[in-house]
Amino acid sequence: MAAMVKQSFAKFWNSALGCCYDVIDAPGIGNDASLRPNQIFAVSLPQSLLSPEEQKAVVDVCARRLVTSHGLRSLAQGESGYQGRYGGAPRERDGASPRDGVGLANGTVRLSPPAGVAVGEANHLAWPRDSKRDL
Repeated sequence: MAAMVKQSFAKFWNSALGCCYDVIDAPGIGNDASLRPNQIFAVSLPQSLLSPEEQKAVVDVCARRLVTSHGLRSLAQGESGYQGRYGGAPRERDGASPRDGVGLANGTVRLSPPAGVAVGEANHLAWPRDSKRDL
């Protein structure tokens, strides 16, 4: 069963971008490569389904494109549907809400404590304590 889960989860890996797809096998669009922070949870799990190299790649791409001084963006700038501000008339605000229903605008900050855990885990995997790298 564990092997089946790992094999199934491997479909989420987007080797071209070095991170996970947001959605796979979506009717009409196939795989959605939008960069969202959800994948950081896969890194933060005690027994991640991602390899250490994939975990580090996810943390790196999220750090480059999603991290702000307050947390992670819910959608990377430049992605289709990105809106950096949540405001305006109801129609504008509704268009900015992410599909997870949190009520934040795509592109505004989503605080995520597991993100810090994931960064620590990926750094530990990439640069173990016995290496010469000082974290």
